[in-house]
Parts: sequence; C-alpha cells; structure tokens
Amino acid sequence: MDSKFLLFPGYAVERCDRKSRAGGGICIIYRDTMQAEVLTVPSTGTQVESLWVRFLDGTIFVVGVLYRPPKSPIAPVLDDLNYQLITLLAKQHPVYILGDINIDLLQPSTPAARQYTAMLEDLSLRQLIDRPTRTTTSTSTH
Repeated sequence: MDSKFLLFPGYAVERCDRKSRAGGGICIIYRDTMQAEVLTVPSTGTQVESLWVRFLDGTIFVVGVLYRPPKSPIAPVLDDLNYQLITLLAKQHPVYILGDINIDLLQPSTPAARQYTAMLEDLSLRQLIDRPTRTTTSTSTH
C-alpha cells in the first residue's frame, strides 16, 4: 500500500511492511509535531512483526506495535518478544506495547496466556486492557 493512503494532515507515519509474503504489515501514526525515531531492536527472527518508535518530546518513551499471526507457535514468539523488551527496558524509558499477539487472555489457564502473563510479570510490565477488544460469534479476545 502506498503511504499516501496512510497520511492524514498533521500526522506522520512509520511503517513496517511484510517482506516474506503479501498483505499485512504494521504502522504507527502520530502527530507530526512529535519528535520520533524508529529503533532497530535485535530480534531472533520469529513470526512476530514489530515496530518500535522512541518519542523524544518532553518525557522520552517507546511505543511498540506488534502482530503475531494466529497460527504461529507461541513459545518462540514470546522468547523473541522477551528478548526485544529486555533490550528496550535497559534504556530505562517507559515502554508501551500495542497490537495483536493473538492470545486469549480471557482464558488465563491456557499455556499461551500463562506464558505471556509470566513474561510480563518477570519484566515488571502489566496488561492494561481488561475486557475484549474484538468480539465475534465464536471468540472474544483482548
């Protein structure tokens, strides 16, 4: 998709398109008055798509956008995400994670939910969303 379709007056866009297959990708759209830089964060190369942007106006903070395809294995993705977060948190700036990792946290006893929750706790992070953000006739996830 051409970036012109993602541009809105007064906003800037950073994007990361899929390289290995058609469709998809992730982006961050933010006010163009904000000073921002895309970060290169080491990754183990799993199927998680990630884009990390550091905002430098006033309080420095990092926003990450993530996407994990629903059928990709969870353990290597969480290991990769953990690796990326350790790298980012070492800089001692607040980190906010947005996106869809396709883990149903409404089922907290599942292995995926337990692994994800344990990783967040180990890194002193917390899940802020506590209700479904997408509901269909057969699923509810957040």
